Amino acid sequence: MGKLSGQTKARSYYADVFQKFRRHRMAMIGLYIIVLVLFIVFALPPLLGLDPITSARGKAFLAPGDQFILGLDGLGRDNFARLLYGGRTSIQVGLLSTAFSILVGVPLGLCAGYFRGWFEALVMRMVDVFMSFPSMILILVLVSVIGPSVWSVTFIIGIMGWPDFARIIYGNVLSVSQKEYVEGARAVGATHARIIFHYI
Repeated sequence: MGKLSGQTKARSYYADVFQKFRRHRMAMIGLYIIVLVLFIVFALPPLLGLDPITSARGKAFLAPGDQFILGLDGLGRDNFARLLYGGRTSIQVGLLSTAFSILVGVPLGLCAGYFRGWFEALVMRMVDVFMSFPSMILILVLVSVIGPSVWSVTFIIGIMGWPDFARIIYGNVLSVSQKEYVEGARAVGATHARIIFHYI
């Protein structure tokens, strides 16, 4: 009975979140734009048979027209095809670097806000050090040292982005950890792992 009640609460919670999302006009517009961009970047090139690499010899710097809607570059390559395939790389770098930042920043901010003490001081000083440098300049320097590639750029952007997530999570954990239900969980002897994953 308790398990069924928990499942019903979980379903009703996610259903409520979904209904609020559907009623939010700007959120739905943003979702439509994201879906449209993903379709254009990932589905359109195969459908149109676009090739970003093959060069049309003798047609360098061709102006936009019926055959090439954005024209050709200096090597005779289709600018529209290269734009779409470049969009794929940009989305890949953005998603993977953000995921890496979350995987690093969220646990550190969570533990710093919950356990406090020396670990809090260490993590938050690291956040201050990372955020004190101009991120774009540091990214360019690290890419030049490690070597330019999609994976190196993804890794470096992910490393530079974790302090933002750590600071947000840290602030929220500080406020939530003082709530009555968290104190009640501590009073009945709940473990740190249970308090963090089930209450905070």
